[in-house]
Parts: sequence; structure tokens; C-alpha cells
Amino acid sequence: MYNYFMLIGFVCKEIEVKEVADGKRVAKLNLAVTRPFPNVDGTRGTDYFNIALWEFLANQASDYLKVGSKVAIKGRIAPKYVTLDTGAKIQVCELVGEKLLNVTDKPDFSDNTESTEDNTTEEN
Repeated sequence: MYNYFMLIGFVCKEIEVKEVADGKRVAKLNLAVTRPFPNVDGTRGTDYFNIALWEFLANQASDYLKVGSKVAIKGRIAPKYVTLDTGAKIQVCELVGEKLLNVTDKPDFSDNTESTEDNTTEEN
């Protein structure tokens, strides 16, 4: 039996990092994933997911990802129980990222005419 998800999408909000009671860091990453098939009107819909990243991945995400970064995330679906204001307990599913890969295209500097290196040599 498997309990995992795999998503490829774009970071759509600033990553929120906080420290929880036991001193561990958790990051909340909001991911926008475009559907692979068009709707009836011919446009492709987008689904939005909140993903929790813990410790090392939280640090990596906050250091290297920004809004618009394209990432691939593999993780597990974790049940979580929440108590409502009415006192009722409900179960919700939380996506917990376990592997993260930044697949953002590298910037194209080919049209940059200004060179930062001087490759000329002088002979005496």
C-alpha cells in the first residue's frame, strides 16, 4: 500500500516559516498546479494546494524558492484532527512534503551584451 502524492507546479504565495512549540521549523508552501486537460470552454483549470515542509525542507524552501518558482514535490497525505468551534472533531488531510526539487528554468543571459570578464591578453 502506498500513501504518497507527487505534484509539479508553481509557488503562488510567499513561503511562511514558523517555529512550533517543540522548536521545529515548518514552512507552509502554496502550490498552483495546472490541470493537464482543458475544461469544456477550452481553458485549463488550476488547483491550489497547501503543503507543509518540515525542518531541512522548510529551510531549503525559504532560502531558495520564491513566488513563481517551479517545483516538484513528493510527499505523503497525513490525517489531522481539528476541533471546530461547535466542539465537533473532524478529520482533514494535510499534504506533507518529503522531497523537493526546484525545476525552475535557468535564466537566459544570452542577450546580455555586458561582459563581467575581461578575456583579452596583452603581449609586450
